Amino acid sequence: MTTKVTFTLPAANIIGADGCVLLGEFNNWNLEAGIYLQKQADGSMTAEVELEC
Repeated sequence: MTTKVTFTLPAANIIGADGCVLLGEFNNWNLEAGIYLQKQADGSMTAEVELEC
């Protein structure tokens, strides 16, 4: 079974960053398999990921 999870990096934590890559056990901490967060209108960055439960 999978579930959809949204990761959010608040604008206050970005401090001028142009991009952010999500890494974790779900992608073996592999930068090449990283998920790029998308910048939102409010300045935050988000990514939606399907994860195994």
